[in-house]
Amino acid sequence: MILLLLLALAPLAAPASGGEVLAAAAESSAVFSPLAPHLVLPPSPIPASDDFLWNIRVRVVNPTDRGIFLDSLRLDVTDLHVASRRRGKTQSFTVSKGVTDILKGVSPSDSGFMTYSGPAFSERAQVTMRLYSHLSDGKPVITPDASVEMGPSYVSVRYPPILLDTKQGKVEYSFVPELWPSRPSPAILIVHGEDAQARDWLPLAWNLANNGYSCMLMSLPGYGFSAGPPDFAGPRSVTAVSLLLDRLRRSANVDSHRVAVWGISEGATVAALAAAKRKDLAAVILQSGLYDLAATLKDGRSEGLRQVLEAEAGPKAGWKSRSPLLVKALPAAPTLILHGEKDDAVPAAQASAYAALFPAKSRSTLQIVPDRGHLLPIVAARDSVLAFLERQFPSPPPPRQP
Repeated sequence: MILLLLLALAPLAAPASGGEVLAAAAESSAVFSPLAPHLVLPPSPIPASDDFLWNIRVRVVNPTDRGIFLDSLRLDVTDLHVASRRRGKTQSFTVSKGVTDILKGVSPSDSGFMTYSGPAFSERAQVTMRLYSHLSDGKPVITPDASVEMGPSYVSVRYPPILLDTKQGKVEYSFVPELWPSRPSPAILIVHGEDAQARDWLPLAWNLANNGYSCMLMSLPGYGFSAGPPDFAGPRSVTAVSLLLDRLRRSANVDSHRVAVWGISEGATVAALAAAKRKDLAAVILQSGLYDLAATLKDGRSEGLRQVLEAEAGPKAGWKSRSPLLVKALPAAPTLILHGEKDDAVPAAQASAYAALFPAKSRSTLQIVPDRGHLLPIVAARDSVLAFLERQFPSPPPPRQP
């Protein structure tokens, strides 16, 4: 949720003239004038908070002789993370209600302070802000762009990327242990989707660590800092997941009898294929997975996913071996299959067909999330996963003696 909080008001020196400068600012916001309304941001970089929020103190300066009334704040967020697939790409959004509810306007020769608080979209990013407001007669006033660079949180620095040497090249992972362990911890390996990499899921790993789980994040081949090229749900990806599961089971303070894998989108496809070859997992979570690659290409409506499939999944003749539904790759461990009812990238019928392959006595669960698409709300997904794990994990060993 986007929050805007008014912190203080501070007077400024009176301007030389007001109306002409306001009009000029509205017509050409790219030209900065100290006599026009403008934003002042803190020095860069600003670290994210430990709960992965960007908190940016914004000073709205109005040095003119006419008051301004705020309408909305536009933000352009450009990803600067060196290993991100979205590096250099910009997400734009506008906050209106929060602005007008908290800071309705700024008087002549005055300034106001507010704090923008929102989710950290990347470990490193540039945030550019532009304020839209108006005069009492309705004439628009637009501030020049103001930018600030955002840096990683203390949690990100504390749990850096690690590179595992393998025969097929380096595989990136990060390990976030349970925060207050009193005995060996249950553990989860999270496998990202086709538009992400390991570090994108660090907020989830930190949350799980606070909920009693050790968590490992990995980047599939060709993603993040892992060696490429990518092979969508191919043998190198399946091998990488299996190697990281081995590493997780041997990690300090991890209960090797309570290890799960949680795959998302492409990660779910890879997780299903990898888990079907193992007998040592306690649980498997498959979220928004692709269970038939050819059917996804034919029936899916996500152009981005189609492009990734065609670029990374290799010759279509080999897609059957990468499709858990077609090769009947069924994990032996209890399996939760999560899928959005209105997923137009991978129709929910695929998840239903895959779930129907499991034996009647298996502890598999199909959960179709009503009115949701391919990207499930992370909090709702986490709650479903934690409830599932609590039912399926065996009883933990007794607590360690002091």
